[in-house]
Amino acid sequence: MGRSLAVLAPRLANLDAWIARERPPDPTIDLQRLAARRQRLEQHARPGLLTQSRRDDRRLLQGLDERQRELEAMADRRAAWLEQHGDTFVYRDQLAAQVTARRAALGADAVSTQPDHLVQLIGPVPEDGAGRERWSRLAGRVEAYREHWCIEPGDIHQPPLDGTQYQEWNAAVKTVQMIERINQPHLEHGLERGLGIEL
Repeated sequence: MGRSLAVLAPRLANLDAWIARERPPDPTIDLQRLAARRQRLEQHARPGLLTQSRRDDRRLLQGLDERQRELEAMADRRAAWLEQHGDTFVYRDQLAAQVTARRAALGADAVSTQPDHLVQLIGPVPEDGAGRERWSRLAGRVEAYREHWCIEPGDIHQPPLDGTQYQEWNAAVKTVQMIERINQPHLEHGLERGLGIEL
């Protein structure tokens, strides 16, 4: 059970949510914009002259310098936090790799066993290598959804009420259904481009 997506996927999602919530913001873009703004100002400002406009330039430059110090302090706090939680990110990458490997394994197992619910949804496994690979990816997507949410084969066509689960059902079962409709020769050309689906 420990390598099941019913365990791995929620664990990874919870860890990603914690990282997104706790990780200090990255001020890199703001620092770059500030540096560009300061450079433009320095090309035209003459803060040493004793005129009102030049005194304004000097105050503006001082304000930009203060903001730069704040952003640099934010960058230092972020760097320290990332270093302090290095083990957390290693663990997160390990979880992500396990999830990816499990999805691939589910697809490979489906190619071997060709369960009825997948054959009905996707069709039989093609004979050619590229077709088998494509079938395996689609099957792995469906089986990953089933394993994550503990869905019986007969229930895969039922849209779930839970928002998060529905998003995964939509990306797995419903999308696979649409892809298979597109690949039917009697359908009009151009539908695939209209849906914007990538395999």
